[in-house]
Amino acid sequence: MARSSGDRTARRYSPLGRGGPTGWWLGLFVAAAGVLWVERRRAYIRAMPRTAVPVLLLLLLGCSKSPEDRRAEVARCSAVNTDAELISICLTSEHKWKLAAADSAARLEAHRLDSTRTFQENALWNADAASHTAALKKCTAGNDVKDCLLVNYGWSAERATRAADSVWSRNADRHLREVKSCTRGRDPIASCLMLNYKWNAPRAFATEDSVRRARMR
Repeated sequence: MARSSGDRTARRYSPLGRGGPTGWWLGLFVAAAGVLWVERRRAYIRAMPRTAVPVLLLLLLGCSKSPEDRRAEVARCSAVNTDAELISICLTSEHKWKLAAADSAARLEAHRLDSTRTFQENALWNADAASHTAALKKCTAGNDVKDCLLVNYGWSAERATRAADSVWSRNADRHLREVKSCTRGRDPIASCLMLNYKWNAPRAFATEDSVRRARMR
């Protein structure tokens, strides 16, 4: 009996026995570890937006096209088409550009091409200015300056129109006297201007229409 009583007494005060102080320390350790784990998870979640944004930016920069690549794509599209709308369609369909960026780049490229073409045409035109002056002088002696420049000397419609309007404006006083003379006659104004003063048909009929409208007021 003495041995059995001693065993029970030893178990009662043993560190591994039931109700010993080691159980409390283990529980405190587990609770503290759980609190630390929860706090670390919260800190990680709070830090995610700040760390995710730089990572996302790096991914976007890595996947986006460089300025050199984009300029090369615009050059390839503008080599085939010079119209802004067609360049934009090429960028969106062939190179997967977004519509807004494609439209903006296409307008800038079309403007650049037009400016370059105009500069080249003006340079070539100015290099042969003497022959153009001679052609204009010959055509001013005829009935229709514009048609003369277009047909006989191959001027563009825009240049021929500007030149004809300029010549006409210089002789505005003379043309006014011619109109007054034809309004006093019996013949229709347009016929009088074409037969007597060599006006072209579009100007003569436009002038006759203008005079009639003025009389009706």
